This record gives sequence, C-alpha cells and structure tokens, in this order.
Amino acid sequence: MEFDPKAFFVEKEESDVQAFIVIDSSENHPSYDGPAYRMAEKWTPANEDARWTTYWIPEETLLARIERGECAYSKDVTDKQFKGVTRLADASDAHKAVA
Repeated sequence: MEFDPKAFFVEKEESDVQAFIVIDSSENHPSYDGPAYRMAEKWTPANEDARWTTYWIPEETLLARIERGECAYSKDVTDKQFKGVTRLADASDAHKAVA
C-alpha cells in the first residue's frame, strides 16, 4: 500500500474539511475486494461545531483524488498527534453508535 497510518492529507475540494489522516489500512478490505484506508476527518461546517468522522476509502479512489488534485499528501503526523486524532475519531464513532 502506498500510505501508512499517520499519513496526513490536505483537502482541496471540500470546503468543510481542511485535512484528513490515515488511521488504519487493509490490504484486502472485504467491502472493496482490495486495499483500502480508514480515514479520520475533522468537519468544520460554517455555523456548526466541528466534528470528527471516520470512513473507509479504496486505495484506488484515494490515488485518483490525488491525481486529480482534489487532495494532497502533506506529511506523516507525530505519534502524539496520531494518538489524539484516533482518540477523538473513536469517541465520535462511539457517539454515533449510541445516537
């Protein structure tokens, strides 16, 4: 796979998202029959509280978005930043599960 967990991307297409981070990966994700990444995004819509969301994206879809200039790899986050992001993303997922 091209990216590892901790890979930080800048979003260029969606105005409510500034960036997203790879928090997990799968060489053979059952939903996509191939490699996929689990992403964490911080949504910051106008006039609303920021919220974290997670989702899986096929590797080929992410690579196509990069190629089209819709997002760009920036750097890998530090261990401390990664732990903070995963904690917030997991808390958001837990909230969605009970909501």
